[in-house]
Amino acid sequence: ELARLRLSLDAAQGRGYQPYIVMLHYPPTAENQTESEFTEIMAEAGVKYCVYGHLHGHAQRQALTGTHRGISYYLVACDAIDFKPIYVTSLPD
Repeated sequence: ELARLRLSLDAAQGRGYQPYIVMLHYPPTAENQTESEFTEIMAEAGVKYCVYGHLHGHAQRQALTGTHRGISYYLVACDAIDFKPIYVTSLPD
């Protein structure tokens, strides 16, 4: 998955796409962590947003949210957002 992320970000950079929005099924870090190989790759590439799901119930309390190293993290598991869509194109600048 790390290699896929690198390839995708390299392709986006090569095409001049901005801003970078990374969407993952699983969280980019382990519980109660703010750093991982995923976050390192995203920070190096200048990713602005990371949107992810998978965490449900009590696991959401340890979710990476907020802004870290210039990347805004959003947990969008359906029960975490009260089943109300978050429009990616409406994320704050």
